[in-house]
Amino acid sequence: EYNNIVPFITYENKNGKLIRKKYNLFRLILQRSYIFRHLMFNYYERKYNNKNAYEQLYQLISESYNTLKKHYPNIKFIVLEYYQDKDYIPEETEMFKKLQDTGIIYISTKDLTDKDLLDKKYTTEDGYHPNKEAWDLLVKPLVNKIEKL
Repeated sequence: EYNNIVPFITYENKNGKLIRKKYNLFRLILQRSYIFRHLMFNYYERKYNNKNAYEQLYQLISESYNTLKKHYPNIKFIVLEYYQDKDYIPEETEMFKKLQDTGIIYISTKDLTDKDLLDKKYTTEDGYHPNKEAWDLLVKPLVNKIEKL
């Protein structure tokens, strides 16, 4: 929310369910102030650690899976981890394990290629997000893996 005039769509965990957070008019007006956005960014940085963020992401993905499963019982729900050689985050690893235990299919790009996806050749100017070359490298092995499921 730091650089955005309007707050992102946000979800709150209420009694184990993800509910879309609603912002009142006063908050929307305050959000236009750079100082307010800066203070809120610092507040969220302190409040939300990796554990909370990954728990919320787990809830979002597993609720989506469960909702789809009601309508399409034979669905193959796949989560793709775009892995870049980075620091180990235990909460992330735990989240992917929990997703697999739920019945969600987990595929990591590290199982699709041995190339370093953080290399300049495979990233946009920011040095992090995947570019066309990265996707060209990954699409065929990903399709092959999915077809074998």
